[in-house]
Amino acid sequence: MTSKKQPTSKKPLVSIMLLNMNGEKLTSDCIKSIQKNTNYANYEIIVIDNGSTDGSVKMLKEMKHKKIVTKLVLNKKNVGYSNGVNQGFKESRGKYIYHLDNDTLVEKKWLSKAVEVAEAIENPGAVGSLLVDKVNYGKGLKGKEIVSEKLAVCGAAMIYSKTALKKVGNLDAKLWSPIYGEEQDWCYRARNAGFKVVETNASRVYHIGGQDTTKSIKTMARYKLLERNRIRAMLYNLTLADMAKHIPGIGLIFVNSFGQGTTIQLLETYAENIANFPEVLKQRKKRKAKLF
Repeated sequence: MTSKKQPTSKKPLVSIMLLNMNGEKLTSDCIKSIQKNTNYANYEIIVIDNGSTDGSVKMLKEMKHKKIVTKLVLNKKNVGYSNGVNQGFKESRGKYIYHLDNDTLVEKKWLSKAVEVAEAIENPGAVGSLLVDKVNYGKGLKGKEIVSEKLAVCGAAMIYSKTALKKVGNLDAKLWSPIYGEEQDWCYRARNAGFKVVETNASRVYHIGGQDTTKSIKTMARYKLLERNRIRAMLYNLTLADMAKHIPGIGLIFVNSFGQGTTIQLLETYAENIANFPEVLKQRKKRKAKLF
């Protein structure tokens, strides 16, 4: 991937945005890891709380008082994942917005490396960090730094370009309620609008997973939402050529479903998407016209 920008002396402001709902310890640990492992000075932390009833609000207010958290939005009720993220976009002042799930821990250089990539590429839309497991967390990168162009990156740890957000629009909160598919859909829309979506292995984040927003959804219902919306986002946005790139992965998911005992549920998600075909045509037209 070619570089087109000359480095500037002043680092751009990055808004680190977290969404919390009854995740007091997770969010606290995440923010502590940001404080410990961030060697990038020009950032702010924004937290959107979705109606927490545990000790989160008290903890976050204390962090705000100590100026650890720059901005704090306290929703009286759970407004949903996408709406919460969109609130964070609105509150952000940065050239880049790093959306970090609260059930994550960051490694050293996680932010500086992600920004470095965003600043180097032509028309940055999103830069995803590499998600690592618990065993490899904290060990750092072994080997060469790699930047890979992607159709979409994982929303648990990704930078959005403010420029791309202004053109592409926010997450489609109405369509992807309550969760799953929203960031994938956004990445596809960004690519279709001419922005680059990439992942860098030099920015590393440990994602614990499924600990906050999704824990109120039963496991099988969550599985069906994930698989249905994964395909739906592709159908709404991708060309046939790009959809074909996903066939091996979809095939592997289907094969694995036999061992997981989820084949029937997976087939049900396929049937839902077939029945949804009129909406597929409508959404493809909408996205082509960029009506966001």
